[in-house]
Amino acid sequence: MKGFLIAFTIFIVWSFFGLWLYSSFQTTVFEAAEVQDKLSIPAVSISEEPNTTNIKDAVELSKSQKDTLLYQKKEKLNGLTTLNAKGDTLFVFDESISIVKNSSEIFIPKSIIDFKSKVKDYLFEHRDKEVQIKSIYSPFEKAEIPNLGIKRGSKVIDILVSAGVPVEKIVVKSIIKDIAFSEVGGYRNSISIRFKELNKARIQELSKELIKQNEPTLPPSRNVYPEFSHSGIIINENARDLVLTLKQIIKKHPQVKIELVGHTDQIGSAIDNLETGLQYAKQLKLYLVDEGGVDYTRIKCSSKGESQPLKGFQNSTNMLANRRISVVFY
Repeated sequence: MKGFLIAFTIFIVWSFFGLWLYSSFQTTVFEAAEVQDKLSIPAVSISEEPNTTNIKDAVELSKSQKDTLLYQKKEKLNGLTTLNAKGDTLFVFDESISIVKNSSEIFIPKSIIDFKSKVKDYLFEHRDKEVQIKSIYSPFEKAEIPNLGIKRGSKVIDILVSAGVPVEKIVVKSIIKDIAFSEVGGYRNSISIRFKELNKARIQELSKELIKQNEPTLPPSRNVYPEFSHSGIIINENARDLVLTLKQIIKKHPQVKIELVGHTDQIGSAIDNLETGLQYAKQLKLYLVDEGGVDYTRIKCSSKGESQPLKGFQNSTNMLANRRISVVFY
């Protein structure tokens, strides 16, 4: 009996010793694996203004990062997604558009660049739809005007327009979101696409703005000072220069029309001066037509008489300045 107790005690001691050795070995293995994992991750620093090399590295490294929302849902990371107005998925790519913190650049894998053709084809088949580019940015990124979401979305606009998508059917919506950037500042799934009902009111306003921008800018009005007498105007160098100027303006603006407005000083009655100003304008028109070859139907005449003086009537110099013919383009 005594021998059995001694043998049992020795067995218990060796069992505890064996368990201690096994535990120590496993801890060493786990610590070594953890160190190896850390050493296998390339260290890339992203500055406030990241250079091209760092940006590309950050995008590559960000591929192992999960999208914040999808991670919360414990779902597998999806690529670039396009939805219809009801929220149904139209098409999904395996990869997505990536960004880097504090940079407006976007990075599109070659495997998904065909998204621009799909957007174009869908809009061609659905004329009553427009495409909305949802572009996210973080409140912890540097502040810019417009914000980084708008700037990133604008890059997508350029790509779609180059593919033939009408610019008036593209809308960028920037979304501020707490982004879980990777250790080196990369992030995937920064852009999503959704088709909406065409906003006709916005299209009309945009069309008006585009027409206005494309309209040629008319030259400013100018004053002409021929010599005036009781019998009418006397053509001088000032009037002759006007002929050359009008020829250049008409060549540049073939549809332009001209209004000659006569002005007088305050001498005489207001009614007489109104008539005098009109006669001055008519006489200049005859000169422009006869000597300058300007189309008669392009010019109309009117008068303001003494009602719009440039200067007061205190002296003769001011009175001469008020006797003029304004040339207005429309």
